[in-house]
Amino acid sequence: MSDGKVPCSHCGAGPFSPGVMRVHMSREHQPVERLVCKVCSLPFDNRDELRAHVMRTHPLHDRFALAGATAE
Repeated sequence: MSDGKVPCSHCGAGPFSPGVMRVHMSREHQPVERLVCKVCSLPFDNRDELRAHVMRTHPLHDRFALAGATAE
């Protein structure tokens, strides 16, 4: 393409400019270390999502589940 935009070679999304392609690749195609709920083993991308899950789903286990969260 003459405007410098190219589609993603992994999934075909786009076309993207080089800067947007870097963001797309990091968000969509890079492995993510996830946090795992110690009560039910459900994985989460970040601590805020895990905290919201624990408070909503396991309110009696909240300290245990948050303190014991491990990366997957």
